[in-house]
Amino acid sequence: MDDNQTVQRELTEEEKKNPVSSGAVEWHDPLDKPVPQQKTRPGKLAIASVLLGLAGICTSCAAPAAFILGIAGIACGILSDTAHENSDKLRKIGILLSAAALLTALIVLIISIVVNSGSQKISDYYQTFEGSAGV
Repeated sequence: MDDNQTVQRELTEEEKKNPVSSGAVEWHDPLDKPVPQQKTRPGKLAIASVLLGLAGICTSCAAPAAFILGIAGIACGILSDTAHENSDKLRKIGILLSAAALLTALIVLIISIVVNSGSQKISDYYQTFEGSAGV
């Protein structure tokens, strides 16, 4: 017999009198409404990861603060994954922003080291330039 075909049978007298209690018909309350699925909120750790990443990028000129905020943002993103929060996209964005904060802080730190480690300072350069032009 095919699964798509349903077999029709005659109801007995008892089933005709009480179709629900006899099990012939399934009863549904007409006032029952389908329960809407609750929207899950993004996890708090994932939101913290995004905020820390943004703060780290904003403070990238102050390298120590950006390093601390970037590392904290990456840690929150990883902890969000291990806590099984429903925030996969937000977690990834937070980790990427935090990594960008670390990278920009590292670039700013390298540039400041290179500029400050030169043999001459800018003021020394101007003094030598003025001395040679004033002769």
